[in-house]
Amino acid sequence: MTSCVEEYEIFHPYRNTTLSYLSELHLSYNYSIFKNSKGIEIYDSHYHKILIPENSFSSSEDSIIVKWRILNNAGQFISTRSSLNDSENQIISDASIINLQFFNKSGNSVTQIKPVLLYIPYNYNQNHKLFRTSNSVWYKTTLQTDILEYSDWTTTINETVENQSGYKISIMNEGTLCIGICNEFDTGFSGIKVELPDEFNVDNSIVQISVPDTNINIEMDWNSELKLFVLPENIIFPYNSMNITVLAEDTDNNPFFGMKYAVIDEENPVFIDLDQVKIEEIKTILNSI
Repeated sequence: MTSCVEEYEIFHPYRNTTLSYLSELHLSYNYSIFKNSKGIEIYDSHYHKILIPENSFSSSEDSIIVKWRILNNAGQFISTRSSLNDSENQIISDASIINLQFFNKSGNSVTQIKPVLLYIPYNYNQNHKLFRTSNSVWYKTTLQTDILEYSDWTTTINETVENQSGYKISIMNEGTLCIGICNEFDTGFSGIKVELPDEFNVDNSIVQISVPDTNINIEMDWNSELKLFVLPENIIFPYNSMNITVLAEDTDNNPFFGMKYAVIDEENPVFIDLDQVKIEEIKTILNSI
C-alpha cells in the first residue's frame, strides 16, 4: 500500500542583511565626555536636550562618555533602515529615534543609578508612545522606569535661552528608543509590490516606502515566489501614494540607487530602475527629504 504526500512550498519573507556602504550613509554619533561627580546638560541645534544629573553612574572612574544620536526625519530613517512598524503590525508615525549609550574612558559600560532625562521637541501632545527595539522590532516599552510625559523646558544655544515644549523621557536603561504615534488603520492597502531590474533582488537590495510629511518609513520584505518586494504581512498602509527608495549594490559593491513617487496600484507592481551613483550623491538626496 502506498501513500501520496502532497508537497507545499512554504513562503518565508525575508530581507537583505546589509550593504557594504550602508554605514557610510548614517548620521554620525555625537560624543560628550563629562565628570560623573558633576553631571552634564547637552543641547544640539535642533533643541534636543539630554540632562544627566551628578553621580548618575556607579563607576570607579569619574570620567564618563555618552554616545548619542537622534533621528527625526524620513531620510535618516531610510539611511539607517529604520522600519517604523511595531510588534503588533501597527505603523508608527511622527517618530523620533534616540540612540544612547554610556561608558567609561576604558570603553567599558557603566551602571546607571539615577534617571537620565531626554527632551524631544514636539509642537503638540497626541498621545505618543515610547518604544524599545529588540531584533529590529519595536515594542511598547514595558520598563516601569521608562516614563514619557509632555513638558516644557528651556534650551541654551550660543548663550541664547529659548523656551521649548515636547516630550520628556526619563530612563534608567540606555539603548535605542522611539517616540511615535501608534496607528491601527482599518482601511488602506496591503498588497503593495515593487519590482527591480533582474540583477537586483534581496541579496543586494533594500526597498523602503515612506511618507516624509508623517515620518512614516517601512522596509519591504522579499517574496521569493513572486520575485518581488512586498509590504510586510498584516501591515495596512493608509495612504494612496508613497515614496519608494531603493539602496542596492552590484557584485563589485558599487552603489546603486533608485527613488520614485508612486500612486498605489495593488494589481500591478511598481517598477523602479536603478542608477549607479556615488555615496555622496545618495547622502545628498536623503538629506533633502
